[in-house]
Amino acid sequence: MLARIGGDEFVILLPNLTEEKNVSEIAERIQQCLREEWLIANEKIQITTSIGISFYNEYDLEEKTLFKNADLALYQAKKKGRNNYQIYHDQVTG
Repeated sequence: MLARIGGDEFVILLPNLTEEKNVSEIAERIQQCLREEWLIANEKIQITTSIGISFYNEYDLEEKTLFKNADLALYQAKKKGRNNYQIYHDQVTG
């Protein structure tokens, strides 16, 4: 499921994915697709993405926590530069 949550922020829910490797492959494919040059109104445009990833935690069942953790990972990705993704772990370090 893909949803726009505001401005230039989107959420993708991927049920049944539990392996970081699989999610990383998806994040890399998204970035690869968006990295290609777009032609809009005769203007060449390139898009960069920052992606924050979090996994459902069986010990904390609130969706707010899932979004908060993804947001923390997103800010880590932005800190590291453009076209980056980060996966939230219990201790996101700077």
